[in-house]
Amino acid sequence: MHLPSLFAVKCNPIHKELYSGLLGKHGIKMKALVDIQRKMLEISYILLKKNTQYNANYQQEKEAVIITYSLRNKHKAVVNYKFKKIKLLLWNLTQNLQSLTLALGLTA
Repeated sequence: MHLPSLFAVKCNPIHKELYSGLLGKHGIKMKALVDIQRKMLEISYILLKKNTQYNANYQQEKEAVIITYSLRNKHKAVVNYKFKKIKLLLWNLTQNLQSLTLALGLTA
């Protein structure tokens, strides 16, 4: 896994960014390379376990789905909040109307 990790750091921008971050954190090149190797092994294991092919844009697609889902839920939350607020206002209005009719002696 040593040579593939060296190649990944050299050619893959994601691994290159991870490597430079780890190198800045530890200052030890071999430790950063071992972390890259571990990441590559994890990806290989997941691909074999799920029996799928590698998708370089997987993370971006996953984040796009999450953002879309959260926007939908946010819209639903806003609608529910407005509905509850209107419902509360109507309830207060009916309570005030009932107390006013009792105070004026206007019973049906």
